[in-house]
Amino acid sequence: MASRSDLQALLSLTMSQYRINRPSPAGHPHDQIIVGAFIFHPTSSPPTRIFHFKRVANEKFYPNVFEIPGGHVEDADPDIFQALVREVHEETALSFDSVKASIEPFAYSTEKTVKSGEEEAVVQKSSLQLKFVCEVAEDTLCINPEEHSEGIWAAKNEVGSLEMTEETRLIVEYAFCCKESQAAFIQE
Repeated sequence: MASRSDLQALLSLTMSQYRINRPSPAGHPHDQIIVGAFIFHPTSSPPTRIFHFKRVANEKFYPNVFEIPGGHVEDADPDIFQALVREVHEETALSFDSVKASIEPFAYSTEKTVKSGEEEAVVQKSSLQLKFVCEVAEDTLCINPEEHSEGIWAAKNEVGSLEMTEETRLIVEYAFCCKESQAAFIQE
């Protein structure tokens, strides 16, 4: 289990520092760092719920699929924490109270074909997703209709009925387990 100071150290890194200090398994910096937030509903009454929203139908990747708030860490972001705050606020208008834990990051690669004149080249990028468990004080949110068609607070037993990638479903279920057991959370 990571300590509170380890979590704070992670959140205080800039994107450049993270890329240099935590390279890919091949030893190279990841091309992009992505942050995501498991936002638990602020009420204490059961059942525990996590916020999800549904991507719009015209999205190029994963249309009509539920996801959690998050996005790319940008060069202008002072650190990982501020990138997380920015992404959550941009996508939900929520401000969160605290980051309670970091969930094991996962890496993946993307490929796309790029044309330059008559020539085509396949460009690969390595990405690393950093996921954090966050708490908010309010549940009033505003969703950008150009990016997401709906938002819901889903309980653990409702996640199975949401259309989402299997990777997302597994990590959402893990976040619920962390919340339920409290043992996987960073001790304050």
